[in-house]
Amino acid sequence: MDRASRPGPPLDCRPGIPAVTAISPRDWRAAWRAAAEAPLRNELSNPLGLPALREQVVAQLGLARGFSPPVSDVVVAAGTSEALSLLVEALRSRLGRAPRIAVEDPGYRSGHRALTSAGAELVAVPVGPDGIDLAVLATTSADAVVVSPTHQYPLGSVMPVGHRRALLTQAAVAGMVVVEDDYDSELRHRGTPVPALAALDTEGGGRAPRRVLEDPRPAVAVRLRRPAGLGRSAP
Repeated sequence: MDRASRPGPPLDCRPGIPAVTAISPRDWRAAWRAAAEAPLRNELSNPLGLPALREQVVAQLGLARGFSPPVSDVVVAAGTSEALSLLVEALRSRLGRAPRIAVEDPGYRSGHRALTSAGAELVAVPVGPDGIDLAVLATTSADAVVVSPTHQYPLGSVMPVGHRRALLTQAAVAGMVVVEDDYDSELRHRGTPVPALAALDTEGGGRAPRRVLEDPRPAVAVRLRRPAGLGRSAP
């Protein structure tokens, strides 16, 4: 076999393994040094996240996803698991009981474990070519539903705009909170971008846990979500 016909190196398709080859080690080390050299503050950090970071998150959402929530609606969490745990706590506070949350089947198992660990009752809803099955979802009596409409995990489908609007309408009628896991919308492999659920939401049910920055180490991630609850008010 000549060199030209030899197969290339295998592709690593494991989920959650970051690609670091595009990052300059020099620039990365410089960023860490700048952060380490910042003056220490004799005060507690803002529990919602640094205001400057939250402002930049809002600006990026307006540019990339077509909606700009108030800065006060942005919470920086230490990964998806914490964001989903906060969601469960907020719903429990509002409802006075463990929330019933519908999830995609198949779906993001680590997120499902975070929900159950926080005390939620999960209801599995099958996924079709257009995303989560709305007919089945309507029978669940769920307080919230977690979906990944831009790139369904792990099947990879994209939820059409009509299906997204139908989901939001159904959620508004049922008083159901919609949790949008918009984890890789900036990475468009084909087609034109589809609006985020939060950009289409006119009833105030949408909540958007969304990856805005990922450290090259899989254990460190930053996500944002609008404060969870029923309607637009924070818990």
